[in-house]
Order: sequence, then C-alpha cells, then structure tokens
Amino acid sequence: MKSWLPLLFLACLAVQSADAREFRRLTTIARPDALPSGAQRPETIRPLSRDVVEQAVRDVAAAWNSGQLSDLLASDMAGGSRLQDTLAEVMPRDARLTVLAVQGISTLDQYLQGKTRISTVRAVVRTQVEFNDPRVGYKRLEGLNEWYFRVEE
Repeated sequence: MKSWLPLLFLACLAVQSADAREFRRLTTIARPDALPSGAQRPETIRPLSRDVVEQAVRDVAAAWNSGQLSDLLASDMAGGSRLQDTLAEVMPRDARLTVLAVQGISTLDQYLQGKTRISTVRAVVRTQVEFNDPRVGYKRLEGLNEWYFRVEE
C-alpha cells in the first residue's frame, strides 16, 4: 500500500503540470493590419514627445469638464456613444476630472498619410473625479487608467 502513495503523488503532480502548461499557451489575437488608402508604414516608429501626449491628456480633461468630450472622440471609436451616455447618466453634473500624473507613454502604431504622421499612443494616467454627493457630501475618487490617442502631426 505504501508503494502506491509516491506513484499517486507523481500522477497528481503530472496532471497539474499538464494543466498549467495548457493554461499558459499564448495565442495571438488576430487584428486587421489594413492601412487607409494611400498610407504607408515608416521604417521605424518615432515615439511621440511626452509634451505632445501630456497636452492631449490635458485637452481631454478640459473637454470632459466642459461637457465637450464628444468633440475629441474619434467617429470610429468603439463604444464612443456608450461612453458619452454613461457619463451623462452616471456622473453628477458638478463632477470635475483632474489629471494627477501621466505615468507612462507608449507609441503603439504609426503610419504616414501624405505628409501627416498618424500615431496611436497609450498613456497611463492617474486621475481623480471630485463631486458633491447629495447623500454623503464631497467625494473624491482616484483611478489609474489607460488612455488611447490617435495623434496627427
């Protein structure tokens, strides 16, 4: 009976390791690599200046605070209208968005269309939303978010 115990343990260990290997398999997510007509990829991606991205972050915060966010959202943004509807329904009218820090910036994609360089950029932004809740008073909610921009230069 004792001789079966180590064998049973090894069998259980083998089953667990097989499951772990299966779990860690990476599968590439397919995405279209299509460019707009007349566009071409540059030889190398040129990272955007931090100042340009930080200004874009400030512009989004100002548009959010003034109720003009729809002017900055791309027409082909997935869920753009849903975002606007959710903000209108959930956020109090006196809510203010403040940018605390831009922690990381990455240029993800880039292409040239004529003389215009179009870049997709990701920024990790620490924000806070402040508002007066009629039930509990002043509230301040901090968050760490990933913002994606399409920047044309």
